Amino acid sequence: MTELDPGAIDAALAEMPEPDRSVIADAIAVARRTVPTAEVGRSYGMPALILDGAGLLSVMLTKRHIGVYPYSSAVVGRFADRFAPDMVSAGAMRFPLGAPIPADLLEQIVIARAEEIAAKRAARR
Repeated sequence: MTELDPGAIDAALAEMPEPDRSVIADAIAVARRTVPTAEVGRSYGMPALILDGAGLLSVMLTKRHIGVYPYSSAVVGRFADRFAPDMVSAGAMRFPLGAPIPADLLEQIVIARAEEIAAKRAARR
C-alpha cells in the first residue's frame, strides 16, 4: 500500500492548474519542513509523504475541494472541530479550492501524524 516514488508529488503537481497547484505545493513544503525525514512516495495510490514506511500526508485536488489526508482517522478526529461538518470525513479534511491551507494547522496535523507513526513503531519494538 505504501511505496517510495521520488517523483510522485512533482508529477501530480505538474498536472494541476493554478492556483491550486501552488496551494498544494505550499502545503507539501510546510509538511516537509515540519518532518524533514519524510520521503516522497505513494500511499493508497495517492502521491504522499512517507515516514518510516507509513503514509504521513497526502494533499490532493478534487473537483470541489483540496483534500488533506493524514492516513489516520484519529488524527482527523483531533482536528475535526476546526472544520464545518461537510468539510471533514473519517479520513480527510477539506479546504476550499484556491484558498491557502493554514500553515499552523497543517503543521499541527503533520506533527500529530508523525507522533502517531513513532508511537506505533515504538510499540512494535
